Amino acid sequence: MTRTTKHDAIWDVCREARDADASRKARDAVRLKSAALGLKCGFVQSGTRWVQQCPSCKRLVELLIRPNGEVCAVSDNGMCDAVPRIQQLLCDEGFQ
Repeated sequence: MTRTTKHDAIWDVCREARDADASRKARDAVRLKSAALGLKCGFVQSGTRWVQQCPSCKRLVELLIRPNGEVCAVSDNGMCDAVPRIQQLLCDEGFQ
């Protein structure tokens, strides 16, 4: 009986890690959505991504979650000049 419990505990490690990863991903998704909607800058969900095309430079700006849980803004194909302002708004709203 004890032997079975020890062996079961080996597999519990994997299950617990997967549960923790799923929980982190769900928490990050909620945080990202909250930031996107809270900014009121027109970010829309595209699959699992929150994006907005800059009306001026036409670059796509995306909100991402850093490994430390902070929300950040990035742009594709060079830097959109609005990204630093979005970063500041994210900081002001407590997402960084």
